[in-house]
Amino acid sequence: MNVINKLLRPLGVRIVREKNRPLPKAGIDPLERNKKATLDQLWGDAAFKDKYEQEHRPLYDSLSAIIASRKLLEGAQSLIDVGCGPGNFLGRLDRTGFTGALSGCDFSESAIAAAAQQCPRAALFTHDIYQPLKARYEVLTCMETLEHLLQPGQALQNLLAASRVCIITVPEGRKDSFRGHINFWSLESWEVFCREAAGKRKLTVQEFNEAKNLVAIFE
Repeated sequence: MNVINKLLRPLGVRIVREKNRPLPKAGIDPLERNKKATLDQLWGDAAFKDKYEQEHRPLYDSLSAIIASRKLLEGAQSLIDVGCGPGNFLGRLDRTGFTGALSGCDFSESAIAAAAQQCPRAALFTHDIYQPLKARYEVLTCMETLEHLLQPGQALQNLLAASRVCIITVPEGRKDSFRGHINFWSLESWEVFCREAAGKRKLTVQEFNEAKNLVAIFE
């Protein structure tokens, strides 16, 4: 780059490398990345699980602050985390004093096995998000999942039908460079997508986690 800048100097032009911007990860097929076999392999890898937990800890911190400020868990007797992965958020809820019934489901059997270690008291089961849940829960969370789906609208309808309060998060699409994702919502398009599904339910949409993620709260 220094050589190029010397050549461009007479023109008054200089190239600067932008810092702190993640580069797209090449060679990832999002359809292959989201297959059950791939997910089972990833969630069975201890190093991957540790890295995932570390990377998502700020998201859990920020979302927990929103939930607490809005008192969304106050008096709740049941909560399910859909797409719970290895159970990091379920374990966090258990450790921080949520006393209601905890449940979690995921497409991957390896994820459910890991979640059982994180939160032994949770009722855990494998589930296809495109299918309706068999029970209804006072609070439902679904974090960083809809961006992986070809039919996120169908999944969202199933989540809303199974919950009184529904909390959904996705990456902020303008800052998301992961090629394993299928959907990339901006704050504006996320609100339109969620409002179409909300019907008469109260909807709150906002950025959080230093504007790296988006949350929709349906009440």
